[in-house]
Amino acid sequence: MLYFEFTVMQQKNIPKDKKLCPLFLLRLRCYSYIRNLNDGAPPYTRKLHNLQFEKNDFMSKMILMEDYHNLRFGYCEDFSESDFIDNINGKLNIHIAKGYYGESEKQHFFLFHNGKFISKSESSLFENIDMLVDSFSKLDYRFSEISKLLILSLYDREDYSSYEEVSEINTKFSEGYFEATETDDVSDFSPCFFGVGSVTHECDVKINMSTGEIYQAGEKIDTMEHFYGCVDEDESWVIGVRFNET
Repeated sequence: MLYFEFTVMQQKNIPKDKKLCPLFLLRLRCYSYIRNLNDGAPPYTRKLHNLQFEKNDFMSKMILMEDYHNLRFGYCEDFSESDFIDNINGKLNIHIAKGYYGESEKQHFFLFHNGKFISKSESSLFENIDMLVDSFSKLDYRFSEISKLLILSLYDREDYSSYEEVSEINTKFSEGYFEATETDDVSDFSPCFFGVGSVTHECDVKINMSTGEIYQAGEKIDTMEHFYGCVDEDESWVIGVRFNET
């Protein structure tokens, strides 16, 4: 009511045929009011506007996630028993996925390891391999020499022992590459380093590009690590490298 009176006062000295409809002025004023929420608008109104802005910003960072890889690793000695799953060192787990966003469907690369989430545009595992090698060396010193070969071979399911990119690998790992299944007895391959890999191509979830939070059927999953087990695996495999202890 107060505003309507104000609009009438503003039109007193305007020729009758030039005056604007009060309803139009009301709409115009409301538009201006929304655009200037920070200039004297009631706190609750600013809060609602900020919440809407935060929601829009949040939604703009959500994209479909696919090709979700789980890479798990372990070390077996001569006296190790059971299958490969029972000999996994969970501290070394790596979780990798991809996403596509924008009209050009630009690829985004996601990686989670040792509590750290990495989100990069047009990146790859190889571009982040040095960080992972350094982390493996700190988490389990026995992987210092073999980690690059093992990680790349497991992800691509290809023997990298002869590649120039991993030429620093000690010669004792130049032979002994093997493939197996999760349930094989490790005593048939020990001593060895190994990796257990799996992938789910279509996950039907969205991931926040900034935080790494995943949303599945309305439920929030904090990290890519916690997402493991929430979808069925399309494929799984085991690769490893035998060696002679000296």
